[in-house]
Amino acid sequence: MKYYITKKNRDLSDQFDTPYDFFRSFFGSNGSKWMRTDVKETEKEYVLDIDLPGFDKKDISLKLEKGNLVVSACKEEQENEQSNYIARERSMQCTRSYYLGEVDEKNVKAKYNNGVLSVVVPKQAPEVNEHKIDIE
Repeated sequence: MKYYITKKNRDLSDQFDTPYDFFRSFFGSNGSKWMRTDVKETEKEYVLDIDLPGFDKKDISLKLEKGNLVVSACKEEQENEQSNYIARERSMQCTRSYYLGEVDEKNVKAKYNNGVLSVVVPKQAPEVNEHKIDIE
């Protein structure tokens, strides 16, 4: 499910990819259940602090493409011969997407410490499309 960070006018249809996403927003999604997030905006950047307890740094992946930050975490359980499981329902896998808008994708920094992933995403300076027109 997309989580919009930027403040821009959107209609309700922009926030949900499918009808399932609409209901999932009320009952929670796999990502939002695990990835509680604090978002701070400054003049120059967004700072996201994402809770990922129980994961190691190697279990987490980040991807930023066209203004969408996708955070995924997957912890593989090691099977051994002494485990006599009949069923396993505890999964350690989650994904969450955040729409940030126009950002400097090449200078994103991330740090993982004590179960919290801190991601600093610099904003991209808006292009100035202004030029002087001479009058004849």
